[in-house]
Amino acid sequence: MSLLLVGCTVGLIEQTTTPARIEVIPVSPSPHVVWINGHYGYRNNQYVWIDGRYAKPPRGRKVWVPAHYVPVSEKYRYVKGHWK
Repeated sequence: MSLLLVGCTVGLIEQTTTPARIEVIPVSPSPHVVWINGHYGYRNNQYVWIDGRYAKPPRGRKVWVPAHYVPVSEKYRYVKGHWK
């Protein structure tokens, strides 16, 4: 089962996160998967680390757009990572 989240956002937050953690990327289990870097996600009013992982792109999609923050006024909007 695949889950495709495109353009998903979470409410506005006051500030962005701390720097990313250093991850050791394991050997790819298949030539048909891509590495998705770990990142901080904003859940329940706090930042939580989400470990990196390998994932198979959905059919017709090849590029992973990492989670990121978009400035909105004096706050930030968290945009979840998604396939493009």
